[in-house]
Amino acid sequence: MENIEIKTKIKTSDLFSYMIDYNYKCIRGIIVILFSLACFAGVIIYWKEFEISRRILLLFIGMVFVVFAPIEYYIRSMRQCKKNFNSEYNYIFNNDGIDISVEDKNTVLEWNRIFKVKSTRDQIFLYTSNVNAIILPKRDIGDKFLALKEMIEKNTDCFYCKIK
Repeated sequence: MENIEIKTKIKTSDLFSYMIDYNYKCIRGIIVILFSLACFAGVIIYWKEFEISRRILLLFIGMVFVVFAPIEYYIRSMRQCKKNFNSEYNYIFNNDGIDISVEDKNTVLEWNRIFKVKSTRDQIFLYTSNVNAIILPKRDIGDKFLALKEMIEKNTDCFYCKIK
């Protein structure tokens, strides 16, 4: 199989999407959302029984996870993009691994270092640890998507590989 080259510049929206996916599409995220909904439901159901301070407290607790946390993730995404993703990344996928270059730095990531592959509507995430992933925006993959999908599925031996 031939090399597949992808050049990308990570945008704030890409990193924000990764953070939302990482924090809310797991058991912990579902529990947090259910807890927030329970707080909101408690305020609505017991509106007349609760004094104003308890209503405000429950509304605030519910909003921490579904309003304030995503705002904080977006601000963190902006900061990280300015600090760490201000250059274009060049990925060359081949049967030996992934050649990653940015500016004058170059490294090779072997396929066995990838333990999880996940995709969303707009990105593919190649996880190298529980919290670190290579973010590949699909807008930059373009018509190479099927070849890349085939190469990843062929070369990775990860416990979770779902690319759509």
